[in-house]
Amino acid sequence: MDSVKVCDVKQLNEDVTVKLLVPELRLEMRDSFAAEIRAAVSIGTGTVTFDLTSLERIFSMFLGVLMDGIWQAKKNGRSVRIVLRPDMYEHFREMGIQNAAELVSRE
Repeated sequence: MDSVKVCDVKQLNEDVTVKLLVPELRLEMRDSFAAEIRAAVSIGTGTVTFDLTSLERIFSMFLGVLMDGIWQAKKNGRSVRIVLRPDMYEHFREMGIQNAAELVSRE
């Protein structure tokens, strides 16, 4: 089976956008996904934006990997933004994730 790309990384000046491409993460993709997130947050020196607007579901496994990416970025002095669909925004707020990053609801 071909490897599945789970995120797309774009760098604009010092800002990095990590756009997640896979609507549902499968367990066998976890290591690859975590490696891509870590590589993405190591690029540039400015703001890391996680664009989650294409995800259909949020799994606890995925949240753990995402939070690790946010922690790595903040540890390196980077600011972090998470762009969400409106229906995901309240879910993240309920979990207290607004304390970890700036949440932006995309209308």
